Amino acid sequence: MAKIFHEMPLAMLKTGEENYLADGHYALVHLYEQLGTDYYKHSVNTLKQGRELIVDNSIFELGTAFEPTRFAGWLAKLAKDAGYDVAKKNLVYIIPDVLDDYKATIESAKAFIEMFPVSLIPGKRMAVAQGKTYEELIKCYEELVKLPEISRIGISFNSEAYGTSNQEFSEKIPESALLKWANGRVKFIRMLEEKYSGNPPVPLHLLGCSVPQEFKNYKGINYIESVDTSNPIVHGLYGIEYQEDGLKEKVSIKVADLMHKVPSAEEIRIIYKNVARFRSFLHE
Repeated sequence: MAKIFHEMPLAMLKTGEENYLADGHYALVHLYEQLGTDYYKHSVNTLKQGRELIVDNSIFELGTAFEPTRFAGWLAKLAKDAGYDVAKKNLVYIIPDVLDDYKATIESAKAFIEMFPVSLIPGKRMAVAQGKTYEELIKCYEELVKLPEISRIGISFNSEAYGTSNQEFSEKIPESALLKWANGRVKFIRMLEEKYSGNPPVPLHLLGCSVPQEFKNYKGINYIESVDTSNPIVHGLYGIEYQEDGLKEKVSIKVADLMHKVPSAEEIRIIYKNVARFRSFLHE
């Protein structure tokens, strides 16, 4: 059964809501520098508690991946502060990739792995398939699985290959773009399944979400190991409840811009309802 991660504001992390709402902690590395010790310590505590920690290179938030040497520095610090053996077991990190560029992503992955072997950075490596077409996404996956000790491949929710470019939307993202993204990722995963006769060699992690009902397509797929999305949290913070068929619109704001938000009791109620419905979409 796929583990589900939901990014959420610092106030919710401090009150322990994540223990009830998610299967581990999904951290954005640039926030270690922006938010200070409380956010970083939560990652250390997650590891020590035996829960999985995924550290993202923040490419979605920054536009380009966090600088590799600084990224590796934070990973090494996590391993030191939580304990090497604990990090080896519970830490997952997304090695730097390049948006929609499969050749640059492969080169970036090779360079990071060569510079920072697992003897220096313990944990499990995740790479991300990038490309402007489905053919490039497939090629990227094929090359990434050949790299040493890649334990998971991330699949983006909004790849340019799906038919809508990664442009900035001022308010709400049009339904046409949301559905292209959702249907596009479903199509790519089915292509992988067909190519590998139902068993892709490296498990998948689904990065982000356009509309939550997309995840109904993945019930019972055992090679999807994990999922992360702030979608049910963000919409709860805006007082928007998931319906039985999900959402038709998406609030276009990143959870990284809401980290100092203190949710009301009503917002917390909606968040819990949204998370429960999201889980029902993905799990039997």
